[in-house]
Amino acid sequence: MKYGFMMDLTPMLPVILDEYSGTVVPGPITSSHSTGALTFVFDSDGSTTRSGYEIEITCNPAPSCLAPTELVVSQFTSQSMTPLWTDANSDSGTEWNIEWGPADFTRGDGTQESIISALTYEVTGLTPNTSYDFYVQANCGGGDTSSWTGPLQFTTSPAPIVPDYTNNFSTYPGENWSEGTGESTPSGTYSGWMSDGFGNVGSTGSARVEIYFTGGDEWLITPTFDLSSGGYEINLDVALTDYYSTAADVIGSDDAVYLMQSTDNGVNWTTLLTWDADNSPSNTGDNVTVDISTLTSATTKFALFMLEGSSSGGDVSFYVDNFSVRTPPSCFSPQSNSLSVANVTGSSVDISWAQGGTETDYQYVIQDAGTGEPTGAGIAVTGATTATVNTLTAATDYEIYVRSNCDTNGFSAWAGP
Repeated sequence: MKYGFMMDLTPMLPVILDEYSGTVVPGPITSSHSTGALTFVFDSDGSTTRSGYEIEITCNPAPSCLAPTELVVSQFTSQSMTPLWTDANSDSGTEWNIEWGPADFTRGDGTQESIISALTYEVTGLTPNTSYDFYVQANCGGGDTSSWTGPLQFTTSPAPIVPDYTNNFSTYPGENWSEGTGESTPSGTYSGWMSDGFGNVGSTGSARVEIYFTGGDEWLITPTFDLSSGGYEINLDVALTDYYSTAADVIGSDDAVYLMQSTDNGVNWTTLLTWDADNSPSNTGDNVTVDISTLTSATTKFALFMLEGSSSGGDVSFYVDNFSVRTPPSCFSPQSNSLSVANVTGSSVDISWAQGGTETDYQYVIQDAGTGEPTGAGIAVTGATTATVNTLTAATDYEIYVRSNCDTNGFSAWAGP
């Protein structure tokens, strides 16, 4: 059944009352028309069978002090948040009552302030990685206030990380890492990055992005770092393979993956390093170090950004593992992804690895699988990056670690297993 009628609502606020439930349905409706008449049509969904159904409409005056609208978060950090809102009143000098507190707090029990004219306010002194609610109310003077707008719910960022720091992607994408898409600035929460085995060996333990389609702009973003002490470097492992293969390939001529940096917590981004057709990683992996010793921002983020060109083809996968922001070691470890074995027999194996810096001497340990990182010295190797072990037991699982011996600079961390 339908009811149609005309009524002058200037400047009234209609309220629709359901006679049988005694409730307002669907609630107060504010007319957007400053003059003239409106037509309301009520259409039954077929569930109402009682004859003589009545609808009562009551028109109330519109409020003289309108609540603010379009309440949003402009920006936030680990200890602050800046909201914005829009004045629904014609008086640009409106005073505002604001209140904030922990998520789900009872309004009246939070922190309160009054501000004049400005349509924003920086809330400071917040706790990192904590959820809050924020409210705002217009004060039109003479005791005339609007209803409250809110809650605006937000969560502060975690506190910036002071290096040394490593993400080995054992859990993807890693604590406080994020994703996004966008050609120059990331937005959203998803991207083409995902978990996979490094170099397509296995199925977990690194981050991977496919480079194939056109127009892709996929971001994998770190947490925020406090680099105010300076003197740091980035170290990471990267690899490139054919899609669903371990075979070597190169990045397409109009595609690239960039290591990006932002010193303002992700607002603006610049390039630190580019992998493209002229600088494609190997299929077994490359260990890369980037000097960021001059960066001293306490709000620095990094990102792996894959940008696809206008032509498809050359389906490849790009991998990232062991992303570190660290103090440069005095003694570099052998390249962590270079440790390999060959010529395995029932009692022997050949071990090889790649130099991590300028070191020439090493130690290795071969032990039962699952023993964990060595706590003592290993077997010395001088002037070589290979060793042969002839003391193994047949049908036994082993693990191998290697570290550099830098003489007066001591030993590096163990690489492996």
